[in-house]
Amino acid sequence: MGSVVGDLSMSLDGFIAGANDGPANPLGDGGGALFAWMSAGPERNRIDRWFCPPDASAPIIEEWNTEGGAIVSGRRTFDIANGWKDGHPIDCAASVTQQLLRAGLLDEINLGVVPVLLGAGTRLLDKVGPLDLEQVRVVESTGVTHLRYRVKH
Repeated sequence: MGSVVGDLSMSLDGFIAGANDGPANPLGDGGGALFAWMSAGPERNRIDRWFCPPDASAPIIEEWNTEGGAIVSGRRTFDIANGWKDGHPIDCAASVTQQLLRAGLLDEINLGVVPVLLGAGTRLLDKVGPLDLEQVRVVESTGVTHLRYRVKH
C-alpha cells in the first residue's frame, strides 16, 4: 500500500489561507501569496496553466504528478473553490490533514513554507500534537522552502 502524504503551502506563521476566505475570496486576504511560487519559474518549466515552478521546485511538482495516486480534499475547500469549476490544480485542506494526523493515518507531510505572514486565517497544524516528526528533506527555492517530514508512529 502507498503512503498517505499531506502537501500544502503555508505561510511562515502557519496559515494555509488568509482571513475572510470564501467563494468570492478563495484564498482569503493575502492568501494568493502562498501559491505565487508555483508560477514563478522560467517558461521552460511550464507544466500546465497553473504550474511554471522555479528550477528548485520543479522536482517537487514532478513528484505530485508521478507519485500521487489520489487527492483528498475537504468539503469546505470544494465549496470555496466552487466545485473546481476551472479544474483542480492540486490541493489539500487543513481539516482533512488535521484529522489524518490525529488518527495516525498520515505517513508524511510536505510543507511549502512561503515567506509571508498572514496574521489570521485557516491555520494548518492546530490541535494535532504532540507528534514526533523526522525531517526527510529541505529544498530552498524561489519564494518557498519545501520541507518534508515523516510522521513517526
